[in-house]
Amino acid sequence: MLPLMILCLALEAGLALLQFATMLRLPSAPPAGRPGHEPFFSVHVATHNEPPEVVCETLRALAAQDWPRERHEIIVMDNNTADPALWRPVEACCAELGATFLHREGVKGAKAGALDIALAAADARATHVVTVDCDYVVAPDFLSRTAAELEAGDDWLQFPQAYRGAPATAGFELELGDYFATYARAANRSGAALPTGTLTVVAIPALAAVGGWRAMSVTEDAELGLKLCRQGFAGRFVPASVGRGALPLDLASCESQRHRWSYGNARVLGQFARRRFGGLRGWHVLAQLSAWQSAALLPAGVLVGALLAGERGAVVTLAALCLLAGLLRAGLRLALVGRRERAGTVLAALVARLALLPAAARGTVDALGSGRLPFAVTPKAARAAATLPLDHLALFAAGLLALPNALAAGPWAIAGLACLMSLLPAALLLSRALSACQPH
Repeated sequence: MLPLMILCLALEAGLALLQFATMLRLPSAPPAGRPGHEPFFSVHVATHNEPPEVVCETLRALAAQDWPRERHEIIVMDNNTADPALWRPVEACCAELGATFLHREGVKGAKAGALDIALAAADARATHVVTVDCDYVVAPDFLSRTAAELEAGDDWLQFPQAYRGAPATAGFELELGDYFATYARAANRSGAALPTGTLTVVAIPALAAVGGWRAMSVTEDAELGLKLCRQGFAGRFVPASVGRGALPLDLASCESQRHRWSYGNARVLGQFARRRFGGLRGWHVLAQLSAWQSAALLPAGVLVGALLAGERGAVVTLAALCLLAGLLRAGLRLALVGRRERAGTVLAALVARLALLPAAARGTVDALGSGRLPFAVTPKAARAAATLPLDHLALFAAGLLALPNALAAGPWAIAGLACLMSLLPAALLLSRALSACQPH
C-alpha cells in the first residue's frame, strides 16, 4: 500500500502543478484574422423528455434576437421522447415562432446523435452551428455579439455557462465558474478552449472535417474539442455572459451532472493519452479534461481500512496527506478565483466542491471500467422528496468507526479523517442552499 499512496500523493502534486499553471497570466496568441463576412447561424436545441414550458422559454429568447432573422434559423431536435404531451407543445411553440421542429424516435448517440440530425437539416447557407441547451435563456444580443467575436477568425467560440440562481447559490456558481475563469481562459493562449456543449459556436467546415458530433463518450463537447484541436483548428473562450440556464434544484441532480462530467472527460482523457499532442496546446487540453477528476476514493479507502486494521504507520500518514492535499488544492484555487468575492461566497464554493467530490470520484473510477454509462439528462425540476446523500453517509459512518484508532494514530490521521467526514455536512449545506431556490 505504501508505494500506492506515494503514487497517489505524487498524482495530487501533479494535478496541483497542472491546474495552478493554468492560472499564470501569459499573453494570448491572437487568432489569425480572416476576410470578414456576415455569418448565417443555425441554432440547434436538442431535447429529450424536457418540460415544454422550459423549452419554450428558451425558444422565445432565441426568437427575440436582434440579429437579422434572414441570417439565422432555429432547429429543435427532440429525440426519443415517447410522451406526446412533452413534445407536442414544443412543436406548437416552434410553429408559432417560425422555428423548425424535428421529432425522432430510435436516435442513437444521445445528445451527439440528436445534434448530428440537426446538422444534416441545417440551411445550406449556414456558416456556423450554435448549440444552446434547452433550459438556457440567452440575451437579445447573443447572436450579434457572437458575430462580432467571430471577426477574429476563430473556428469555434465558447461562452461561459451560468445559472439563473439566487444569492443562496452564489458559492455554487463560483465553484462552476472556476473552470471558465481559469482553465478555459488560460487555453486561449493556445487556441484550445474546449467546447462545453451549450453557448457553443462552431464553424460548419470545421465540424464537417472531424465528422460532426458523433462521440464515444457522454461528454460529446469535450470530445469534439479534442478532435478539432488534433485537426489544427483553433477555438477561443469569450468571457462574456450571454445566457443562463436552469439551476439543478437538488443535490442528486448536481451529483448526476458532476458524475457525467467526470466520467465523460476521463474517457476523453483516455483518447488523448492514446494519441497525444504536445506543446502548450496539449498542456491546456490535459488541464481542461482533468478539471473534474478526483482520485480521492483510493486514499479515503486506504485511510479508513488501515485505521480499522489498527495500523499507525506511514500508510496512514500518506493517505491522510493525499486527502488534505486535495482539500488544500481546491481551497487555494477557489480563494484565488474568488478573491474579489465575499469570504462567505468563497467558503460556500468550497462547500459545494466538497459536496460534489464523491460524485466526481465515482465518475473517475467508473471511467476505468470497460462498460459505457448511458447519457443522463440533468433534471430540470427538483425531486418530490429530497434523498439522503448515501455516499456521504457511508463515508461519515466509516469515519466514525475509524475515529478511535485515528485518535491513537496521531494528528495526521485525525486531520485526514476530519476531511473525509466533512463531506456529509458539506452535502447537507449545499442541499439546503439549493432547496432555498426551489419554487414554493
